[in-house]
Amino acid sequence: MSDAIRTIPIEQATPGMVLAEDLRQNADNILLPRALILSEKHLTSLRRRGVKEISVIAADTTALYSPAELQAMREATKLQVQRQFRHARQDPTTQALYRTVLEYRLEKIGCIE
Repeated sequence: MSDAIRTIPIEQATPGMVLAEDLRQNADNILLPRALILSEKHLTSLRRRGVKEISVIAADTTALYSPAELQAMREATKLQVQRQFRHARQDPTTQALYRTVLEYRLEKIGCIE
């Protein structure tokens, strides 16, 4: 299980990586939740806050999460992509792009169906 999680310097983090654990400012305040797909906006905010390192999922998420947790991650990813495409037209090209982005994101977090 520890092989699937890596702690890396924030400078090495890239958009699309997935947080392996809640990122906390203190015991009561979660900055970013576990299983979040990091965006450039997230990384910029973390750097500004002085975060030095983060734990990310490096490999097989099925070894880390229960089937229910994996399903929740899938649903959260689907909602995130749907939100990004909320103003998109319903033409076949846009729908193909939507499906491609969704498949890529699910594959990136190891939750491909």
